[in-house]
Amino acid sequence: MKDHDKTQTSCLIPLSQNGESISACLAKRVTLPHNHGMDSISTDELVRRLQASGLPATAEKLRVDVHRGLLSPLMPSSETPGRGTPARWSPMSVCRARRIARLRKRGVNGHVLPLLLFLEDGWGWDAILPDVQAAVTKSAAVDRRHMNQLKRIQSEDDLLDKAEDIEEYYGHPHFDAIRGMRKWVHSQTWFGETKGDGSPIEFMVNTLPEMLGIPMSPEAKDEARSQAEELVAAREALTLAAPEIGPWLATIDTVTVERGRLMFWMMVRSTRWQRRRAHLPGSNPLTLGGESPQAIASYFRESQGRFTAAQMLATVIALAMFMASIAGDLPNLE
Repeated sequence: MKDHDKTQTSCLIPLSQNGESISACLAKRVTLPHNHGMDSISTDELVRRLQASGLPATAEKLRVDVHRGLLSPLMPSSETPGRGTPARWSPMSVCRARRIARLRKRGVNGHVLPLLLFLEDGWGWDAILPDVQAAVTKSAAVDRRHMNQLKRIQSEDDLLDKAEDIEEYYGHPHFDAIRGMRKWVHSQTWFGETKGDGSPIEFMVNTLPEMLGIPMSPEAKDEARSQAEELVAAREALTLAAPEIGPWLATIDTVTVERGRLMFWMMVRSTRWQRRRAHLPGSNPLTLGGESPQAIASYFRESQGRFTAAQMLATVIALAMFMASIAGDLPNLE
């Protein structure tokens, strides 16, 4: 059994909605025992319970899902009972089997399914890691192709010239902050280190809150500046260019993986809050504001790089893992 499987979190432990920090949420997950106070059940009983809830289920479907690595009767372990041994389903595996059935009933399948399952209960990082690595590597390649348009980047000066090419922002009150942000992002993406005088600090502290319509007191801005400086310093200390993030994901530990999962949900809640604040329809970013799976797939097929919905979700998961490795203890937004 792999180390991560030994410390998987129970799907019975809810994500905090009381303003707790990442550390507080994480402490609950690693201290509460798995499957506490509940008995395992047989395959026939699991199928009966799922069907009684109006969910499609058969013993054969469960067997196929175990073979695909979507769940294990012995969760949180990834081991299986073995050929000829009747399966007894742990409470955590029953919870995941129910979640799989509900997602399929809503039309979720393919490569998206294991990603959403991991995000819900934290189980199966090793299984989804190759897809996450492939997606973030593709994303980095798309970014580089975009930067190479019109004139190929062959030097540091070429890169900084590209970042400065922002005619659409001439006359903008935050022009210098936007230019500094672009130079910093371009150089971090391409080289993994800051080149020239690029910096995202002013953009993060002044420009972004204004764009989002968030009023900030002088005290709040001082605190935001301090947090921004810490984040930037932590990002620069990693010295990772975008193409190196995929291999790096294989080196992070279990705690960082769980922090990244929590970070993902905080990002989702932040987006929801912003959409509600702007009175935009549909507050769930996972469905692009309430679109069907077919509409979502069509949208990404037409995007630059022709990403699939699964690849885009996997890229955001990688971003959450990256943010969790450099961010301090951020408060929950709900």
